[in-house]
Amino acid sequence: MDERSLKEVIREEWKKLSGLKWGQRLGYIWDYYKPLMLGILGIIAVISLGISLYRNAQIDTIFQGYFINCGTLPEITEQMSQEFGDYIGGLERNQEVFLTTMSYDPEDTSQYGVANQMKLTTLMAAGDVDMFLMDEETYEELQNLGAFKELSELLTTEQQEKWKEYLHYDEDSESGEEGIYALELQASPVMEEYQLYGGGPVYGALMVSGTHDELSMQFFEYLMKE
Repeated sequence: MDERSLKEVIREEWKKLSGLKWGQRLGYIWDYYKPLMLGILGIIAVISLGISLYRNAQIDTIFQGYFINCGTLPEITEQMSQEFGDYIGGLERNQEVFLTTMSYDPEDTSQYGVANQMKLTTLMAAGDVDMFLMDEETYEELQNLGAFKELSELLTTEQQEKWKEYLHYDEDSESGEEGIYALELQASPVMEEYQLYGGGPVYGALMVSGTHDELSMQFFEYLMKE
């Protein structure tokens, strides 16, 4: 197509569009240019994915924690991430602490609720989370699934003594043996400072698939610091 014919095509298309209302214009553009638009969107998606993968390859996430059914603002978890990084002596340039919130309700059968259930299951299966902080209902649901580590061998003697009133004992979902599976954190100074949960028991537990146990215990220390 030469330059003149291209101009003519553009002029003809504009005449068609100028005679339509805005809603009709959008429909016309979508019907006639959908393949091109989808192609452009696909290119954008591929570029975004490439950028994300490149960024993730450059970053070492040393700890991942999720506040389930917390409802706090992202600014708070970002601030806590920075505080915890400082608490452990600072982070190297390529390191990050990742803290975020998510909702979980096994009774929610809406599209949003099912999506959150799938997200949580995927996180646990992939080992992409070290610790959950959660309400009592979520703790009981996941504990029955055997999602949490027994903490006796991870807690030092000093920690067990210092936190003895906050240690949460439960039964192993398979063997039935009693052990320490969580810390009760509703009285945590940090949790109270940021008013992360509105009352009732709050549990912190390590995921069976988590890989950063030492930093998880340091996160407990950070939460319980005076």
